[in-house]
Amino acid sequence: QESMGQESSRFVDQARAAASKLARDFGPETDSESSILWEGVSDNLRWLVVSQVRALLSLDAEVLLYRPEQLELDSADVAAELGAHETQLAAAALRDKMLGPKLQRAREALVPNKLSEPAFWDHFFSHVDVIKVKIVSDYLRAQEMTAEAQKRKHAAWLATYDRCDARMQEDLKRAAEHICAQRPPAQASAAETAIGFNPLSLARWTAGRSEAWLDYTEDGPWEIKRLLQKKMLRRAGAGAQAPAVRGQGGDRGQGEGAAAAAGRYGNLDCAHALAPGLSSGMPAVGEAAPALSPPLAAPQPMSPPH
Repeated sequence: QESMGQESSRFVDQARAAASKLARDFGPETDSESSILWEGVSDNLRWLVVSQVRALLSLDAEVLLYRPEQLELDSADVAAELGAHETQLAAAALRDKMLGPKLQRAREALVPNKLSEPAFWDHFFSHVDVIKVKIVSDYLRAQEMTAEAQKRKHAAWLATYDRCDARMQEDLKRAAEHICAQRPPAQASAAETAIGFNPLSLARWTAGRSEAWLDYTEDGPWEIKRLLQKKMLRRAGAGAQAPAVRGQGGDRGQGEGAAAAAGRYGNLDCAHALAPGLSSGMPAVGEAAPALSPPLAAPQPMSPPH
């Protein structure tokens, strides 16, 4: 036990050190002038944009001799001197602790021998804008794809529930476990394969296993039951025929419970209003999942900067 305590202490210390380093390197600048350099980029993407800009400066500073292809511009159209906003951006870039040193070296190598000062900054900001647009666009598209995949997954869960017999539909916990058992095996995506990640290594609920905490893993019975509760409430509110749901207070008609909830709360989606009639030993919609004990609560992975 003493050895496990020491290992846990070392892990906590390492995690705190890593978090502190990330905060130092990529935390928001207190200077508002520095923050304008990354306007339009959310905090969780900023480190990736900075990494790409640093890589651009590290590979070959002479890439700044030209604008990116997407933003080609006749040299005659480049302003003869920096405007007030561009001057502010240039100062922010040079002060940025992650970019400043590399950017200053590139500036000294190119200005004034190969580029004028305004042209240098025009090219640099053009490259930064292209990187920002690409990363933010990719991020938004990834969010859309994730939402679409989740929608398809939820539709499949609900279709499986609808195929269950009436007795199983009355017990949402049992129905959720049945749906969970029907899931196809996890398969690695092309991106996961490229980075050597195996989704089968993740904790996963399996029928017949006794570890209760597995109910709360991703796509586990708790998550499925939570979705079923929400859908049954909506069906009842829309007047659809819904089965009576077995709960701690006995069997109760879903429509009757939803109507009572609407009368008291004016919101059919307030699942906590129906918690006594819907809960079957699992948290109701809107309630937090029970906290895992420390040995089971694994830290969330973070993508380190390159």
